[in-house]
This record gives sequence, structure tokens and C-alpha cells, in this order.
Amino acid sequence: MADDRLTAEQIRDLLATLLAGAVGREPAAWLDAIGPITIHDIVWRPRCNWSVEPKGSRAQIAAIEKAVAIVAAEHPYARADS
Repeated sequence: MADDRLTAEQIRDLLATLLAGAVGREPAAWLDAIGPITIHDIVWRPRCNWSVEPKGSRAQIAAIEKAVAIVAAEHPYARADS
């Protein structure tokens, strides 16, 4: 059975693309604000095994948090490998 989970890098790119389309700016600018995707052990985070620690203005962080909620609903589990 193939593992169809996205990698952490793919999730990060998806977030940046979503934010660029919804809010504006280039995806590369959003990548900086999103920061790295952290993969967690599913034992400790059974609903979603990845997280971000966004940085930027309040508006940027709010937009990232909304994008994370949307993406996590469709892709709650990420592969640890790139």
C-alpha cells in the first residue's frame, strides 16, 4: 500500500500557495512566515501530527493559523521524510 501522506515540505509549500492565493504576496514570503513544519509522534498528537510556529504580524499569524486549519482538515498526518 502506497503512503499517500504529504511530506512536511509539501505541507509547507501547500500552506504558502494557499496563503499567496487568498491573502496575496509571493509564496516565498509566506514560507518565511510559516517557518518549518514540526512532525510529532502520533501518540502525543493523534488528531494531527504536524504543527507550525508562525512568525510575522498579527494579521499574518492569523492568516497562517486559518490556512493550517484548512490544510490539517484534509492532511492531518504528514510523513517525516522529505
